[in-house]
Amino acid sequence: MLDPSTFDYNQDALMNQKVHRVRVLNGAIVQDITYASPYGGKVPAYLIAPAQQAARAGLIFGHWGEGDREEFVEEATVLALQGIVSLCPDAPRRRPGAYKSRRSVAPIELQWIVDVRRGIDLLLRQFGLVPGQIGYVGHSYGASYGGTLAGIEPRIKASVLMAGWYAVSELTRTSMHPLLVEQRQNIPPDILDAYLISIAPLDARHYISHAAPTRLFFQYARDDRSVSVEEGQHFFDLAGEPKKIGWYDNCGHELNAQARIDRVIWLAEQLGLAHPSTEVLDLLAQLPAPVPLEN
Repeated sequence: MLDPSTFDYNQDALMNQKVHRVRVLNGAIVQDITYASPYGGKVPAYLIAPAQQAARAGLIFGHWGEGDREEFVEEATVLALQGIVSLCPDAPRRRPGAYKSRRSVAPIELQWIVDVRRGIDLLLRQFGLVPGQIGYVGHSYGASYGGTLAGIEPRIKASVLMAGWYAVSELTRTSMHPLLVEQRQNIPPDILDAYLISIAPLDARHYISHAAPTRLFFQYARDDRSVSVEEGQHFFDLAGEPKKIGWYDNCGHELNAQARIDRVIWLAEQLGLAHPSTEVLDLLAQLPAPVPLEN
């Protein structure tokens, strides 16, 4: 486990938030924004806020490695009906070249974790929220490093980790997922080894046991070809209480509508919100599952 100070940054630095576009989607205000990354460059994100009421809670969504900040936008617009404001940032590898840092030598996974912490600052300051009103939802890549985040960021009250791994460095070295096999084949072995050594200290397995009092909800598909039942159960077993796990059938790594409904009900309970209305649950059930960008 790294010294927690590794994840420190200047909370008093200017946010340099800029709004590039505003639109209304299903009754929510969707802003296309950027804010300054503590490691240099800009973080592109969508900020989705309720149109008819003040925000009562905030969520940050961490997309899967096969997607980008678009993954959770529709879900976030539905949650705006619950009084939730959501931030959907792009991970560093998905950012336009003009937005990337030209001076940072830190692993981009470390940058992602710190950029999410900076996103919490944004939600707290802009919407008058307090730490007990902040949640996190991460999928795959976003869940794997969401486990690390849970161990070092006490302002997150509740965290949903969807189809995540306890050790990305181990997964990258051994997985037979076609994308990762191709990555190993296309990167010189010495460069790949150096990269895996650099990210190994960031693996969630070193941090997830320190997540308390953050509440954790793990979600997995039994038929996921990327994360086995044993791997998912091991990640859950590494975590301390309070925690719960949900297993889903008839779906893969993308999970399904029932997982979406379950996590929203759980988040509402943890963040002190009313139980989602029938309208909200029906809208969530109708949303499509995410599709990899490569498709």
